[in-house]
Amino acid sequence: MGDGLTTRLTSLYKNCTHSTPQICSTLSEWEHIPERFKNATHYSEKALYKLLKNHIVPAVVADLRVSKATSVCRFVPLERCLGN
Repeated sequence: MGDGLTTRLTSLYKNCTHSTPQICSTLSEWEHIPERFKNATHYSEKALYKLLKNHIVPAVVADLRVSKATSVCRFVPLERCLGN
């Protein structure tokens, strides 16, 4: 997969709205979605597995972890967020 495709997919993910259908909604679901296609026999599902595993899921999971970390900081004292 070229970097152009990864950039476009990442951009699509970041610009989607809540009205966009979701295949996953939690971090755990995103981490495990490629497993559904791991043993695929059809060429398009094999390609989807590679795309999910190597490009989409890592980008989404990283973004969700950042979002989760910043949302946690909204509810705890600033010193604890900063590790002081």
